[in-house]
Amino acid sequence: CVNGAAARKVQAGDKIIIVTYAQMSEEEISIEIDKLMTETGSTNMGILMKELNVRLSGRADGKTISRILKTKL
Repeated sequence: CVNGAAARKVQAGDKIIIVTYAQMSEEEISIEIDKLMTETGSTNMGILMKELNVRLSGRADGKTISRILKTKL
């Protein structure tokens, strides 16, 4: 079932793409930071942020990651 303005663009039998977005909780981000710090042994903010941005891309905001990471350094 397609609702709203999109319903006018879709015909029965058309293929559609469904996209969802979800943000990680601060607890989930914290767990990922801990995992990375254990894996790398690093406490370098730049190195950790670079990798966290790759790993958490689309799931967590950079500002939030940075704020949580700073509490662990």
